[in-house]
Amino acid sequence: MNDVPQPKPSDAIVPVWLRGKWLTGSLFEFLRTPLSFYERAAACGDVVFGRLAHIPVCVLSHPRFVERVLTRETEVFEPSFIIRKSLQCLLGEGLLIAGRASSARQRPLVIRALHAGFAELWAKAVVEEAGRFAASWRGGELRNFYPTMLRMVADVLRRVTFGEGPEAEKLGEMVEAGMRRAEDFPPVPDFIPTPRNLGQRTAIHRMDEELAGAICVERANPSAQATLLSLLVKVHGEGGMQLSDRDVRDQITMIHAAVLQNMAAVLTWTFTLLSENDQSYEEIRSEVTEVMENRVPTIGDASRLTRCANAVKEALRLYPPVWQIFRQANRDTELDGYKIRRGTQMMISEWVLQRDVRFFPEPQKFQPLRWENPKPEWEFAFFPFGAGQRACLGRELCFLASALILGVFAQRFRLRRVGADKIGVDPAFALRPSKPVMMKAESWASA
Repeated sequence: MNDVPQPKPSDAIVPVWLRGKWLTGSLFEFLRTPLSFYERAAACGDVVFGRLAHIPVCVLSHPRFVERVLTRETEVFEPSFIIRKSLQCLLGEGLLIAGRASSARQRPLVIRALHAGFAELWAKAVVEEAGRFAASWRGGELRNFYPTMLRMVADVLRRVTFGEGPEAEKLGEMVEAGMRRAEDFPPVPDFIPTPRNLGQRTAIHRMDEELAGAICVERANPSAQATLLSLLVKVHGEGGMQLSDRDVRDQITMIHAAVLQNMAAVLTWTFTLLSENDQSYEEIRSEVTEVMENRVPTIGDASRLTRCANAVKEALRLYPPVWQIFRQANRDTELDGYKIRRGTQMMISEWVLQRDVRFFPEPQKFQPLRWENPKPEWEFAFFPFGAGQRACLGRELCFLASALILGVFAQRFRLRRVGADKIGVDPAFALRPSKPVMMKAESWASA
């Protein structure tokens, strides 16, 4: 990769352009092999211009630009219309894609709701569902791990969002069906009446009806049981400000979209990497034994499971579920002397930056120990949850859940992947395995 371009007068800079087709630019390369697209752009330089059909793009491949675009100049670089258009039917004004005014109004309320005992609720559900899942896995039994983790995470989300009982299960199933809109990359635009789009519209419509009813019931008869739904409905901000029914619906779907596939991917990649690294796995087992002994873990144990957290961080570095971020310039501006036209899509890839040898020695290797002494310059080279005002609110919940799940599983068995062939990546909504990851549970003695 080239060194970072130094600021110069605008007329002295010659922009680097990606080669593309005359009519479509780099559109088809981006749609077919997006990770290769980002790698090719990074190989050309840290600031590279191009086109996706008629849309001007600028690919940024250095932490200094992550900081500027995502944290320091958010009034200039706002959420991309491309992402908003593709997900708005599902997420509405959920914080992932909300406009500036909507985000500023809702974010403090959502944060307050999540701080009102949600972490304890989340940890309890995670431990119980992980324990139930672990107890069902017989020694030597093979399971396709990613869909299995999807099921487990979906059960956790259903419990923490709606509680227990048949009605909660029905609501959970409706939301899961609606979430299929966020499974694929690239999504087919909503206005195209493909069979899949028509089916997704129907699923989202049914989900909206069920959620509207549940929100109405919660407002009329507040539940004694703490759930995400009840916390969002009753949260108050300054001056008595509350979330509207539509706001509650949008934040519930946003949290499900942000957590379901991403959490399943984090767990799948973490256990896959551990199964291929005996020493790291043994270190985790020793830590779990020391911290938890033979008792059921609690939320207080998570902060002591540092090796578990380091393994998750390293898996997130190598296989970030969120592998790209889009922003768009809402006016003409400059970035280190480069002219950026209004409407330009600023494209940043965690996949590229988190594997950059300039910041991470031996970047292709799984080395959890590197996180025992994190370097200051990693702040914007490692950003699997985004950065700035729109960073994912679930960062701490992800580490909390992952550490506890690692602990629950390590108490009972060691997971080993069957097959030595390399697993490719599928850059869908979340960066997931491109083929089944078959795991079997073994006792530590036989492992």
